[in-house]
Amino acid sequence: MDRARAQMALLATTGTPPVPTSESGRDALGIAEARIVEVLDHPATSRWLRDALGTALSRDPVDVLDDTDMLHELLVDRTAAAVDRMIEDGF
Repeated sequence: MDRARAQMALLATTGTPPVPTSESGRDALGIAEARIVEVLDHPATSRWLRDALGTALSRDPVDVLDDTDMLHELLVDRTAAAVDRMIEDGF
């Protein structure tokens, strides 16, 4: 995907332009944004993930990371409990 298309996709998703990157597009931020665009463009990406990325990209990245850490912890605990219950119930 070219740089202009990546910038347009991020703008359409978040409503704000991406952080400027070097002309080569090879810096860490440019690479991260290109990966995000690939996920957003992939037909198998869920609506939930698309919405989450769109919301996250318009927020402070440190706050987003704190929230995703909490989300991960909560969902890991819930999933472990659900799997345990399925095993106890014999699936």
